[in-house]
Amino acid sequence: MKRLFLLVAVAALALALAGCAAAPDNVTVHITDTGFNPTTVAVKVGGTVNWVNDGKIAHTATSLANFDSQSIYPGENYSHVFDTKGTYEVVCRFHTQERSTVVVK
Repeated sequence: MKRLFLLVAVAALALALAGCAAAPDNVTVHITDTGFNPTTVAVKVGGTVNWVNDGKIAHTATSLANFDSQSIYPGENYSHVFDTKGTYEVVCRFHTQERSTVVVK
């Protein structure tokens, strides 16, 4: 019984600490010819997301009314600074099945 209590206490502490993890100032998202990697990232308010095209064809990082990278050609990158807290859905305009999410904390 003590062992079970200890296991539950450790699991609860791990979950609490995971929720307290600070979002980074800057993150990189790699674009391949099959999508974004990682598909979800988090940054602090004022943080930057940098999209790097590792694929062989052009892609975009577009969040409808918020920003549009235009064409990011192979080997190029695009960065956006997020000044407002919220969740931003990002899509490649050329390949609409390629989607990701940016969470600004």
